[in-house]
Amino acid sequence: MRRFHHGHALAYVFVLGLAILILGVTYLRTNTTLSYNSSELRYQQLAEQAADAGLAYAQFCLQKTNSGSTAKPWGDSAGTMLQTASNCDGSAITSTPAPTLVNTPELRTRFTVGALENTEGFEGEVQRIAATGYTEVLSGGSVVRTVKAVKRHTVPRQTFVSPDLHQGIEFSCAISGSRDIPGSNTRRVLFCAGRNDYGQLGNDSTANSTAAVEVARESGVLGEKRVIALATGGFHACTIAADTSNNNHVYCWGRNNKGQLGNGNTTDASKPVEITNSGALNGKRIVTIAASYYNTYALDEEGRLYAWGDGSFSQIGNGSTADVNAPVLISTNGFLDTSGSAISNFYSTYQLDKIATGPRAANVCVIAGGSNFTTSHGAFCWGESQHTWGSSYQTGANGNGSYSTTARPRQIATVGGGIKDIVMDGYFNNDGGVNVETHACLLAADNSIHCWGHNGFNQIGDGTAVGSRPSPTAVATGQLGSNDHVSQLAATGRGMCALKAGEIYCWGRSINGTRTTPTRLTPPAGNPLRGAGATMLSGGSDQMCALSGYRWYCWGMNSQGQLGTGNKNNYFQPTFASVYSMRDYNPDYGTPWGGYPGIRTRMPRLMF
Repeated sequence: MRRFHHGHALAYVFVLGLAILILGVTYLRTNTTLSYNSSELRYQQLAEQAADAGLAYAQFCLQKTNSGSTAKPWGDSAGTMLQTASNCDGSAITSTPAPTLVNTPELRTRFTVGALENTEGFEGEVQRIAATGYTEVLSGGSVVRTVKAVKRHTVPRQTFVSPDLHQGIEFSCAISGSRDIPGSNTRRVLFCAGRNDYGQLGNDSTANSTAAVEVARESGVLGEKRVIALATGGFHACTIAADTSNNNHVYCWGRNNKGQLGNGNTTDASKPVEITNSGALNGKRIVTIAASYYNTYALDEEGRLYAWGDGSFSQIGNGSTADVNAPVLISTNGFLDTSGSAISNFYSTYQLDKIATGPRAANVCVIAGGSNFTTSHGAFCWGESQHTWGSSYQTGANGNGSYSTTARPRQIATVGGGIKDIVMDGYFNNDGGVNVETHACLLAADNSIHCWGHNGFNQIGDGTAVGSRPSPTAVATGQLGSNDHVSQLAATGRGMCALKAGEIYCWGRSINGTRTTPTRLTPPAGNPLRGAGATMLSGGSDQMCALSGYRWYCWGMNSQGQLGTGNKNNYFQPTFASVYSMRDYNPDYGTPWGGYPGIRTRMPRLMF
């Protein structure tokens, strides 16, 4: 459970301040209009309003900590409960004067919120917030009488999830932060911003936009389907959406010169088109999707791999260099072990569960589990690894120890007790964007980090910028210290970042220069990412973003407005990406709470 620092107290106090203002005015009005004989009613009304303030504060805290699914940040016992003068984790607010509600020599009000009550509701399993409001009658500074009121409010479980941000080349797309609930009015919405010359923003236009535009949801296509997943490639994007029968559909939009939209042709699409469901995908349910420069990849629920798009560097993985404009299955006998020998009946032994590639990558890796990886995971990579740049130049981007292009998925060495995650990206060399210098990094089971591929800008992170690395190479710890608590990696075109205990460490080249080993990001004082404020990373091309409290903060190149700041300014420090942080809609209320997901409630909306 994440505990929030007292540095966030001002936001909490501001929320409570609104409730204080409302209750203070109510008290004054009540005090002047009610007679002495109605004091009992007055005490009860004030207690109920204090309970209402507790409900509003609890809902704010559930969203702020992203714990609406199964947990809450506060405790259930004295000293840990959510109270009028506490942070969201129940700790006392000490950095500012403790807030109160009504507070006069004769009366004061307060609230407490304890355990969440789980029950069944009309939308399935729900949580009930129970807040107790107190009116305390004072005499000489001592409490001589207490009137209580309990208020409850129900919220669906798993309503709040982090906004999902993906980045292509000079454009980005995001899924709104509130989770779809079948049968409810709340739905996740797709938004994009930035470059749009191929229709990659998906809004049935080819005009660039620094403001977020909603991806078209035409009837019979995305319509009212529930958005599940999103992927962005070089100049195209794809999403998985479920219909009311829980059948998954894949839609893509943007550039289609190599068939990367998967709909059987090579015509660009400025709004979502469904991929071809006949042939290899007939009767299959897609659950994972990823996109690279000119390719798209998918996994079905049984862990089988499909690919379509560019075949120039064997990215399809079927041994051919031909382009494919509709999904093809990578054969069960098409996977190679570390020695390059074919693995017989691969899908009978292994199950693929993750795809790793990048918007400028001409390579791809998949992570596999199964009977041969009962306690660890292995990975298979393929695609471009050798090309000509003036003279012969090799990247080793497939990680198998060879500089040769790999035409089929080939297993790389398993390090650190297993492979938990892989990320990759690259950049175009000076031959006109035909070839890509790709680098990749993996996060091992022991939390160690290993990288391979191009190293011209210290992307490997081992303290050198010499040559390339054809095999996973241990990253120097640098300022990272031990690898304990490293939870995520994210790649840019020439660099890499790691998230450790809320802090960000980067290496390689960025807008701020070059780092040979992991170096801690130190934004200026007052920046939300100063210290342990990040919970998620999203990288791509020439920019990096970090999530903090349902808000994205981005830095890097911003030539087309892809950072989501609403302009085209480049940023050297994390800057609030309002375009991607305020994209939650609820038909009950319209626009969301100031940057945080809206919630389905009849409570007054507090703006903070």
